[in-house]
Amino acid sequence: LGNLYMELLFPHNDQDSFFSAAEEDRGSVAPRVHQRAAERGMQGASAYVFVAPGAGAATAPRTFADLRVGPLAGRNFRSLQEFAVASVIEGHHAIADVARVFRVPPWRLEQWVRETGHAV
Repeated sequence: LGNLYMELLFPHNDQDSFFSAAEEDRGSVAPRVHQRAAERGMQGASAYVFVAPGAGAATAPRTFADLRVGPLAGRNFRSLQEFAVASVIEGHHAIADVARVFRVPPWRLEQWVRETGHAV
């Protein structure tokens, strides 16, 4: 069972059934893992495959366009500072993620958010 489990996690020279990152983004990989295990003779579903509900649903913003979705879509801001603060407060993005997009130190963005009267 241990060798089968390792083979499922790290397939060797099995190009037809290799799981790519794009396939994983479409949903849970667990059913495909169980199917592959059944093809190799394993009976029933593995107790070792757990998928947390909603896992991997959100991704960190990487560009200004990524921040301009949801509550910030179509909005105009007077300054980049105002846009960054709104991304944290209204867009509910993490300070570190927004700071990375705006290329400012996270402590500076945290200071800007505090200056607006919001808790960090």
